[in-house]
Amino acid sequence: MSAAPHFLSVLGPIIAACIAAVVSFLALVISKENKTSEFRQAWIDGLRQDLSQFAANLRRLEAQPTYVDWKALTSSTMKETLDAANERALRPDFFAENRLRLLQSRYAIRLRLNPGEANGMALLAQVDKALEAYYSSADVEAELESLMNLAQPFLKQEWVRVKKGEPVFRASVVVAKWLAAVLAALVLVGAYLVWKAASAT
Repeated sequence: MSAAPHFLSVLGPIIAACIAAVVSFLALVISKENKTSEFRQAWIDGLRQDLSQFAANLRRLEAQPTYVDWKALTSSTMKETLDAANERALRPDFFAENRLRLLQSRYAIRLRLNPGEANGMALLAQVDKALEAYYSSADVEAELESLMNLAQPFLKQEWVRVKKGEPVFRASVVVAKWLAAVLAALVLVGAYLVWKAASAT
């Protein structure tokens, strides 16, 4: 047996095994990274929902009427002051649910953001500024507008990250291209040796 056919009989199974290994590796990486991208997209959708709920509840609370307790303001005795405070405590709070949802959405936003990322912390700081504006009767609408202006590029940046894929996925694609090139070169060498062996007979 000549050297070329012997070489081809060894090279064939090696090439087949390499191709199978590359295909299995790529399938594993793609499956994992697809799942990671799904989780990241769900995170983006959840953050967008939390931000919109926060803004909507804050705007509703900001628009609620402010009650003025004239009795407490004009009382001259301790009893009248205490009666007025008791009356305020017993008054139905029609916006209690909105206040609860507002705080829930604020904490949900905080839990979704990574404390190590400057953009995320800037977004959370603006959420707190909008909340402080409500408590201090400042311009809530302006602070919410600033929040939306920060949120839009942040969410777009995360979407681009999903679209490009995770770093491991991108690196795997590069490795797979190099492996494919090497395998293609081996196949060409094998084909050349087969042709040369056939020509020699």
